[in-house]
Amino acid sequence: MKDIWKSARKGDLAKIKKYIPGTKFKVDELDKENRSILHHAIDGDQLQMVNYLLEQGANINLKDPKSGDTPILMSLKKINAIDKQEDIAILLVNKGADLDVESRERKNVERYVDACPKRFQIKYKDAITQKFKNKYPPKAIAPASPATQVLLAQTAGLPPPSPKPNPPPPQQQENTATSSIISTVEPRPYVNSNGETVVRSTNEMDLILQESLLGDDFDKEQDLNIIWMEVAFRASIVSIRSEKVRYDDITKATDQCGNILIHLLSIIGNSETTSFMETVKNQEAVNSIQERVKNVKEGIKLRLFSRIDHSELIRLVAALIGSLHWIYNCWSEVPQDDINRSIAECALSCRVAMNSVTTHTPFQLGVLTNIAKLLKNISTKVFITRTPEDAKKLSDSCFVISSTFKSLMVLSVVNDVKQKSAENIISLGRSIAEQLSILKLQSTSILPSRVGQNLSSKEERELNESASNQLRSSIDYYISNNKSDTTTTTTTTTTTTNSENNNITDLISSPKRLPKEDKTLPLLANIEKSISMLMGFTTEDRNIQMAIPVHMIAKDIHELRTILLEYIKEQSDSLSEEFKDQITNAINCSAHFSTQQLFSVSALICHNRITDISQLGYSSRNIAACCCILIDSFCF
Repeated sequence: MKDIWKSARKGDLAKIKKYIPGTKFKVDELDKENRSILHHAIDGDQLQMVNYLLEQGANINLKDPKSGDTPILMSLKKINAIDKQEDIAILLVNKGADLDVESRERKNVERYVDACPKRFQIKYKDAITQKFKNKYPPKAIAPASPATQVLLAQTAGLPPPSPKPNPPPPQQQENTATSSIISTVEPRPYVNSNGETVVRSTNEMDLILQESLLGDDFDKEQDLNIIWMEVAFRASIVSIRSEKVRYDDITKATDQCGNILIHLLSIIGNSETTSFMETVKNQEAVNSIQERVKNVKEGIKLRLFSRIDHSELIRLVAALIGSLHWIYNCWSEVPQDDINRSIAECALSCRVAMNSVTTHTPFQLGVLTNIAKLLKNISTKVFITRTPEDAKKLSDSCFVISSTFKSLMVLSVVNDVKQKSAENIISLGRSIAEQLSILKLQSTSILPSRVGQNLSSKEERELNESASNQLRSSIDYYISNNKSDTTTTTTTTTTTTNSENNNITDLISSPKRLPKEDKTLPLLANIEKSISMLMGFTTEDRNIQMAIPVHMIAKDIHELRTILLEYIKEQSDSLSEEFKDQITNAINCSAHFSTQQLFSVSALICHNRITDISQLGYSSRNIAACCCILIDSFCF
């Protein structure tokens, strides 16, 4: 029997196969030191032997009694000295090794990976990415047929794309239908850990969660939209770290969250720039934050010495998240008069839009600004409502309004007389008016403190599905218009039509393009994909992995915001004030909705009772609507 252990160390696979399988010798048989064959194979750096033993059912998480390490920890400790261990560690990850383990030195897997060479860190992160993708595949959303798209446009649904002169081959259409990301968008380049520019596949998720959006230079940021998003981002990291209590990780996350809070409070507490601290309610909210952070830090120390249970620490973190949730509501809430005013402004925009369709004139710049403002004002009600049914009514009305406005915009540039009939135009206008009336009534009568039952899992998934579908259709519409740009231009130079048709043709043939389209369009497509990923989660399971797509949405919105604001600054002289306001409002509202989504996912992770996963869906809808406004601004 001694030969078996030696054979495992030497990698003598032929000899091992004589014993396993087929004899009384078991694959997890232990030697005199209570070490298994798998332990000996890893000690001997034998990749093929490790793979064979795992295929035969060896326990991948069996601890070595000498060191107390599981196979993955044994392998990671040897990587710096032996290159062969890199492939063994990746194999263990792919085979399902438990990564939530600690060594006797109280170091987790992530700590050992950070100490490994950069090339291995990239392999490890790629393996984790693939593992998550296999476990939570994105739900595919098939594009609607042309006939269905026309029907949707007539009934305030999704807009139909312009006719494509050269339809893609059948194989390409089939690939588009089976993917939740726009196949016509080029993969977005990014920089890996080695500083090399590589291409991120649209079929994989980047699961490398960074600890912040702004990094160490956060104290230089003065824009409160981004500072609040950074606070919410770091708060979500605290929630994630508290799930598995590791002293170094959760202490670091709490300290980083405390640092950005100090920066935030120094700005909103400045009486010369803001009046936030003038009310007693806001002063109490700020004081509670400081107390909650102190309690969490003390709780971490007590938990380290087992003086409190893990559930008690989670309760302290949940209290901190609840306080942050409340103070952001105090900062962003608007009075009912402002909500009523935004509803009236949206009704005015509806009349302007209907007039543009009737008179065959382009949409006025800035007409969509009121839509973004309405979504933001209503979201302050949805954000604190603890009755999902009431919140869903508000969200449904906002969703119908934004979709119907898009249908009016599409009708303003199509040449089909039947679609532009008075009946269709009046029907779309009546739909918007009805939903605005519902919003006014519901927002006035809603009681945030009333607690109601959660939505069904199907309804929760439909919230994110509708958001993903709406954003995807806008991206498709933009792409189809720009693809047909050259063909339409050639046609219009050889054909003379009446002045009315010339105006419409010019609008279609010369669409404005997104700034830095090679970056902004993939960013928008990535946001759509992340929203579709949220369809795989429900309130019942409260899976911690739901934070990953929410983080990705926040990072993409932050980068998109940076690009668009730089564009407005550079082209300030050539852009109208209405257009600049429309873009600025839409992207700032997107940041606001992403902040709400980050706070909501933090509360879900630490089991805070203030929210359920439907809140993520409401934020997804608003984010998608604002992204559609950004796209439409460069399309109509």
